Amino acid sequence: MILGEEMKRQLIPLLLLVLTINTIPCMAAAPKDARLISLLNVVTFQNSACAAASSTVSNPIQGTCFSAGECGAMGGRVDGTCASGFGACCVFTLTACTGSIANNCTYIMNPGSPGNFNGMDNMCRYTFAQGNGGNLLYL
Repeated sequence: MILGEEMKRQLIPLLLLVLTINTIPCMAAAPKDARLISLLNVVTFQNSACAAASSTVSNPIQGTCFSAGECGAMGGRVDGTCASGFGACCVFTLTACTGSIANNCTYIMNPGSPGNFNGMDNMCRYTFAQGNGGNLLYL
């Protein structure tokens, strides 16, 4: 019987603990403002003309607004931002004496730029790719 009394003394606090835990109301977490976190935002913008960051009043340089990846893939040089910072102002420069021009606002510079170029010794030839509409607008 001594063992029974000892067991009762150990079980009673354990039962009280279990009952206390079961009677504590479960507090639901307060609902937080629902927020969606986008892992990928797709931003689109027009490939319109933009002013290059290196542009000055005396030397205005115009580029075309692309993503930085598109600019590099097309052989351009990123020179500032456009489309509210989502795009890269891409400047296309051709320094060879021959080549194909396929992008808007491409600058043709003489091979020795900024030095002089003697056109009598070399004749430069360029081909112009047609745009989406098949028309060359102006040179």
